Amino acid sequence: MKRKVGVFILCICMQSLYAATVVSGAEIQKTNYDKLLRLKKIFLFPAVDDLSGILSPQLDQTLQEIFTKNQRFELVRDQSVVRALSPDESAYAKVAQNENIHKEATNITGSDATIVLRTKNAGGTLTMILEWRDQQGKILISDAQTMPGFSSAQEQKKAAEKLVENTIQKIPFLGTVTGRTGKTITLDLGKMDVMPGDTIDIARMVSLQRHPLLNTIVDVDYVRVGRAIITMSDRVLSFAEILEETQSELISINNKIVNLKKGERLPKRKKTEEGIFSIKKTENPYKEKSLSEETENKDLLAGDFERPKARFGAAGVSLLIGNLSQAQTIGGITGDFSGRGIGASLDGELWITKQWIGAVEYSFLSASLSGSRAGSVADAGNTAWKKMNIYGGYRLFAEGKIEGLAVLIAGGYQSVKMSLPVNGALQLGEKEFSGLFFKIEGDLPVNNTNRVVGGIEFQPFSTFSEFGYSPGSNEGANSVGFRLRWMHAMADNLWARIGFDYDSSTGSYTGGGASSSKRVSISPGISYLF
Repeated sequence: MKRKVGVFILCICMQSLYAATVVSGAEIQKTNYDKLLRLKKIFLFPAVDDLSGILSPQLDQTLQEIFTKNQRFELVRDQSVVRALSPDESAYAKVAQNENIHKEATNITGSDATIVLRTKNAGGTLTMILEWRDQQGKILISDAQTMPGFSSAQEQKKAAEKLVENTIQKIPFLGTVTGRTGKTITLDLGKMDVMPGDTIDIARMVSLQRHPLLNTIVDVDYVRVGRAIITMSDRVLSFAEILEETQSELISINNKIVNLKKGERLPKRKKTEEGIFSIKKTENPYKEKSLSEETENKDLLAGDFERPKARFGAAGVSLLIGNLSQAQTIGGITGDFSGRGIGASLDGELWITKQWIGAVEYSFLSASLSGSRAGSVADAGNTAWKKMNIYGGYRLFAEGKIEGLAVLIAGGYQSVKMSLPVNGALQLGEKEFSGLFFKIEGDLPVNNTNRVVGGIEFQPFSTFSEFGYSPGSNEGANSVGFRLRWMHAMADNLWARIGFDYDSSTGSYTGGGASSSKRVSISPGISYLF
């Protein structure tokens, strides 16, 4: 019967964790920002002239020429797609502003984004508006140019070129990682952008802030994932060799190039038959740098994505404020004792690799218990509850599903002790539950400075031991715990935290009877990542 109670408690805890994850997950946009902003393959809608239609053909031709010459982009033009999406030409100006039409165009053509130029000529003023939209049809980048309505075709062309230049400058990165094999990565940058010897900084986008009214990008946040050196470059593609990666991150497809440093040009550069420039890996493209140059280069990398990152692990300490309880039923007689107390917990985590971790946790709580047995009021005395976990685990990163979510699956050894004063009349004494345990924990960011961590841990088959007094032969036991913690970033690598902890250990005796030890507490504290 008591085993069923333990299983029932475990189910409740698992349901609570699932509900908390679902609620928190609903607040996080399930977006892979690196993929959302790839912006390589561009579908160009025909230009819109909402007045006479005279400007559309020439401006449309200008845009096509500009994007065709720009090696950073792959231009897609397909009038049949436009006609299929907007059969009524007279309604095209309105259709060209419809999110669903842009979304459908990217789905049909496999494009990363769409672009449309809209013009207005009113009150003697000509206004050009260039809009970039993502795969969901939402506006990413927008800019406008105004000029007198009687401006010449050449002036209009220059304005369109300036408009394209301004919107490209608003793209918050230089290029994208398009592939990886071992330590070699490919980039969508050509020899007009980079050359062998250049070094690049690579980052992963973690959030994107939009304008509340225009819905355009106003800011992005990065996490730096590594650095690489360009080894080969051709007209539209480059290769780079990875120089370093942060231990908690790996350079992967769709990561962004966020900084470029021109390397010392080699006196000899060989040009292959294909027109690809290359350097040998054994050659050093760098010159000796002075301290002032090194400092200046580091300043160029300053930004949110360049904050100091933890590389080895984490350590934390918390104050425990809570309640202990001990309940026993032996021979049909029940004793139930509880009391409030305080304690502390220490925890440390070592990151062996990005996914594999090792950890140790120790916590204790002291309280004076009082209650009743067989209907009579009694004191159990000062009691100490202690718990120790030693475990290893594997951390899964759910990229592309819920941004930033990490799930830890772990197992190891757990010991839970309830050091009750020996009292034969109350049938009390020290109790220990130990054995292999399993742990599942989810870490979900709410925003850039707050996270929610929740998990369950359980011993399906505990070793139940008693010291000083035992009311019978032990038959079996199990333990279950539930954690829910809110964490807030106070500074780089320093987090404040407050949590709720629940632990229950239940053992049964041959011939009937059971003993149950419980701990409930809140735990304010801090964590430091190093």
